[in-house]
Amino acid sequence: VNNPVLLGNPTLKPEEVKTFETGVIAHPVSGLTTQATYYHSAINQIISQVPVQAAISQYDNSGSVIAEGVELEMRYEFDGSLQGSYIGANHVLQHSIQLGRQLADVPRHRTNLTANWAFDNTWSSFAHVLIKDNTSRNLGDTRNDVPGYALLDLGLLGKNMFGKKVDVSFNVYNLLNKRYNDPAPASLNFIGDYEMAGRTFFGHVSLRF
Repeated sequence: VNNPVLLGNPTLKPEEVKTFETGVIAHPVSGLTTQATYYHSAINQIISQVPVQAAISQYDNSGSVIAEGVELEMRYEFDGSLQGSYIGANHVLQHSIQLGRQLADVPRHRTNLTANWAFDNTWSSFAHVLIKDNTSRNLGDTRNDVPGYALLDLGLLGKNMFGKKVDVSFNVYNLLNKRYNDPAPASLNFIGDYEMAGRTFFGHVSLRF
């Protein structure tokens, strides 16, 4: 009565999740940390909207998802005159299956690359690269998969200036002005996917009294 479009469901059950995760951390040489993690999750009785009749739906337990993946990570920290500088990499391989197909809006591969260069005790710069794989659509959505993309960000940070009372930063996101989109629901296919921001500048000043 209160909601003629989306009905309640007194028999709705909570989702059930069973998760297993294991990993290993190694320090093969001084300054280098490596890590590998494997995870597996089984999600049952997923709560989702299901149609009851024309223009009327309700929440119900429908289907399951198997999500597993491997995350590889490394970080190398320099010492000596380069102390405070580091490079890092993170890669995630995800295999998430629902109804026999890759889960929508979840990329199979996602990589982050980071480099930080400390000029001295005050100034440092960083570079960050994000690489994201294609993402598939929901079942029944006939649009093409959302293309993957790569983004480059740069930044400059100054800290503990003027008597250790001032921090400043200047960042440029999406330096190469890459045009890319994140997936929108099928109900909004008449306007297309969400167009994300192009090259963006961001500055910040922090004062401590």
